[in-house]
Amino acid sequence: MRCGGKFSSWARRVSEATDIRWYELDHWFLRDEQDPERTRRQKSLLALDEWVMEGIYPWSEAMALADAVLVLSPPWWVRDYRILWHRYLWPAEARWG
Repeated sequence: MRCGGKFSSWARRVSEATDIRWYELDHWFLRDEQDPERTRRQKSLLALDEWVMEGIYPWSEAMALADAVLVLSPPWWVRDYRILWHRYLWPAEARWG
C-alpha cells in the first residue's frame, strides 16, 4: 500500500533526469533476511555501474557506494496528510481500479 510520502515520485524524476534506472527497495527488503534470493538481488543491484534507489532502509553498503544521497523530510503535517489521504480518504475505486 502506498504511504503517500512521494519518495517514488522523486526517485522517478531523478531517474528520468539522469536516464538511470531506479529501484524500489521494498522489493528487496520486505523479504526474509535469510532468503537467498534477497541476498542475490542485493548483490546484483550493487554490482551495477549506476542506479537510483528509493526506500527508507539503512543499507550501509549502498550508502557507501552512492555518489549522492537525497533525503526527503517533508513537514510532519504534510507527511501525515498524505498518509491519511492515501490510506483512508482516497476513493477505493481510484486505488484499486
